This record gives sequence, C-alpha cells and structure tokens, in this order.
Amino acid sequence: MFRKSLTPLKRLKPHEKINPSYVYKLSKKIEAEGKLKNALAVDTHTHIILDGVHRFYALKRLGCRKAPVLWVDYTSPQIIVRSWKKGKRVTKQMVIEAGLGKRKLPAKLSKHMVKVDGKLKHISFFEEVNIPLKRLK
Repeated sequence: MFRKSLTPLKRLKPHEKINPSYVYKLSKKIEAEGKLKNALAVDTHTHIILDGVHRFYALKRLGCRKAPVLWVDYTSPQIIVRSWKKGKRVTKQMVIEAGLGKRKLPAKLSKHMVKVDGKLKHISFFEEVNIPLKRLK
C-alpha cells in the first residue's frame, strides 16, 4: 500500500501553516534524540506533505537535506481527511489547492486517516522509521 524512501526536502510541498514555537521545540527534541521517529506522509502525485509539516520545518531548521517519506496515493478512497478542529471542514481538494498554491491551511487543521479492514487509523501509525539524524544531513 505504501512505500518509503529518503527524499530531498526541496521536492516536498507543505499544505499547512506552522506554529514556529512548536517547530523550535520539535527540532530540539529531534536533535536531543539524534533520530527522527516518524516519516513524513506525502502524496505520490503532487509531493504535498499530508502529515508531518512541522517535522519538515524542524528538519530544515536542523540543516537536513533529506527526509524519510511514506509515499501514499492521495486519490485512494482508503485515505480519508478529517479536521482536528471541531466545526471546521477540510477536504482533499482543499489540501491539494493549499499545497500547490500560496495560501496554506491553518496549522494542525487536517487529520489524515487510512481505512484498514473497515477501521480508520491515523496515518502516523504507518510512519515509524527511527532513522538517525546524521543520515538526513
């Protein structure tokens, strides 16, 4: 269903804004641990980051040039997008337009889920990599 690879950061496209203080804290945590625990989930067709926008910016802040990527086909009906924020709506089309355009969605708005055996699991369930930070430089 998914494939993983190390991919240059410059090929990836965020779709959400970020919280700079969270990027700072996350980069410090990744640096202290010396590894990145989870890959970024990215659409195979558009290279839009579906999950891991803050990790993307934390890696950039740490001087990394590559990221572990979990490639997903965003057109698949098994990939579902919901909102983390009650009362807010988000669609796949909104994610694609934000990723390809200049107007990004609010930080932490989209929650990407995968339908497995009739149950929804957050996409991070499939992202674990535990890759040493030095391999990403």
